[in-house]
Amino acid sequence: MCRNRPQHIHASLQFRSFSNLLRTAACLTVLGLAFNADAQTVDFSINTDREVIQVGETVHVSVYAQDIREVPLGIFSAYMDVAFPSEILEFVPESLTFGSHFGAIPSGDTVIPGLLNEIGSLTQGTLQDPPLPSTAGLEKDLFFAFDLQGKSVGTAVVAAEPADVLPLHSITLNGLDDPIMPADVLFGQAAITVVPEPCSGLWPLIVGWHLACLSRRTL
Repeated sequence: MCRNRPQHIHASLQFRSFSNLLRTAACLTVLGLAFNADAQTVDFSINTDREVIQVGETVHVSVYAQDIREVPLGIFSAYMDVAFPSEILEFVPESLTFGSHFGAIPSGDTVIPGLLNEIGSLTQGTLQDPPLPSTAGLEKDLFFAFDLQGKSVGTAVVAAEPADVLPLHSITLNGLDDPIMPADVLFGQAAITVVPEPCSGLWPLIVGWHLACLSRRTL
């Protein structure tokens, strides 16, 4: 048993280990398998047709999906939650629609106020025999869209969040066997401001008359 290993032997072993590590990394790079801990793979962005609405008005919300790998091959399946403050906005029933590239075996519900829960699907063509090549997400494609109605005054953030039912509702990409981790996905958000609805009917006359009376009393 060697209790005191010579320093030159120890250094030689360290050098060999480091050399093997470099050699392995080089092989992985050649094979296109280089690992990047900060790499993002999918971008889910949220757009709205208006940033400011009145109480009672609706805003159209669109969620887009894009494969943002260096060499994008498309999205195979995608799922997410969309959260918003239920005291300011409410979901318009039956307004949820999927984009043309998505919607195969759709999932999701809107039972909980302020939450579009587990919204997602496989991409079109994946269920065909043989499956058709998916082009979903090669560009910024519409994933799904829905309407929200202003409920009370305030500013609300509509935010995309990771799905909870895993691995069933995992995000998967063409060319990869393993599902995509939430940390490798960009989940977007959008702000919507709800302002009071303008006075209508006799209210402007009543308010004007009241203000006129107050001004006369102060004279």
